[in-house]
Amino acid sequence: FASCFGAFGILKDQGTELGGVPGCPVIVRELSAPDRRLRKQMAEDVLGDLAGRLPAGQGIDHAARQQLPTGAYLRYLESLRAELELGGTGRTAQVKASVSPRLNLLAANRTFEELILPPAQKGLLKKLCAMIAAREDVMEQWGFGEKFSYGNGLSLLFYGAPGTGKTMAAQVMANELGTPLYRVDLSQLISKYIGETQKNIGRIFDEADRCGCILLFDEADAIFAKRSDVSDAQDRYSNAETAYLLQRIEQYGGVSILATNLLQNFDDAFRRRISYMVHFPLPDAELRTQLWENIFPEHTPVSPEVDCRMLAQAFELSGASVKNAAMHAALLAMAEGASVRMRHILDGVQNEYGKQGKSFSPSQKELMDAFL
Repeated sequence: FASCFGAFGILKDQGTELGGVPGCPVIVRELSAPDRRLRKQMAEDVLGDLAGRLPAGQGIDHAARQQLPTGAYLRYLESLRAELELGGTGRTAQVKASVSPRLNLLAANRTFEELILPPAQKGLLKKLCAMIAAREDVMEQWGFGEKFSYGNGLSLLFYGAPGTGKTMAAQVMANELGTPLYRVDLSQLISKYIGETQKNIGRIFDEADRCGCILLFDEADAIFAKRSDVSDAQDRYSNAETAYLLQRIEQYGGVSILATNLLQNFDDAFRRRISYMVHFPLPDAELRTQLWENIFPEHTPVSPEVDCRMLAQAFELSGASVKNAAMHAALLAMAEGASVRMRHILDGVQNEYGKQGKSFSPSQKELMDAFL
């Protein structure tokens, strides 16, 4: 190279070492990912006048919030431009960042209108979305990134009973922020071999850093267990895995969401590292009414006899149980060639109660007997 060129460059990934070259002066330049201002400029350059066709709330600023590697972001913008040129709105344009099998992409297509939660919890989630959207500007423009170079990521803990909407809330936030949502595959994380679990944890966070995604740890209590007193080698290595996981959560510069049904199983040190905790309670009668009213798609033929308020007041079910009962009712009605009636729904409710080992009260039995 030296005999042919006066100067030449080598592009390498961070962490890859170059061998020393005696007598060759080396000038190093680090390439950083584009900030939001530059991503916005890139979007304006690629979309041009077509940006005016984007729907409200999905404009240039929304496109600039896409936390994708630079190449994937440019492919996303080209896909978005093609959609707009064909007369579409660009809502279906999506580019999947390249990651390993340890992370599974979840569809981020749910909205706050679909999320049925008490006003306090929904308001907190909306506030968190606004804060996360403003986080990059705070770090870059207000200097927080330079003053606090460690632990600038946000970690959210969603806890509550099963089926109360924790995973769906993560999908809603990812959709609102325009950020890919990846769920950690626990089967690829935990290993029986000493030291392998820590290596897998490190690889997952390295991959998440590269794609700028939201990380979701579903059933997080399985890996964030309380550290115990050391009585044998197994306890020592288990505690080391938990400690390393806590360290990487704090180091991660993006957003991580942990969902659990068992808050009491979490290590106390982990709670200190959590930025925000959101409780997902079982829905009350009013929220259950909203769930029943919105559970059936508009193309589903539902009989006028279906009384959503009666169902909500009579049966205490989570959102997931309502969904399961509605699906059961739809399948049963389709098999009979009929519209969805109360007897179909109550048959689904009976199935849900059976799975949970719950028995019906006399008033609930009376209601069931009236339709079944």
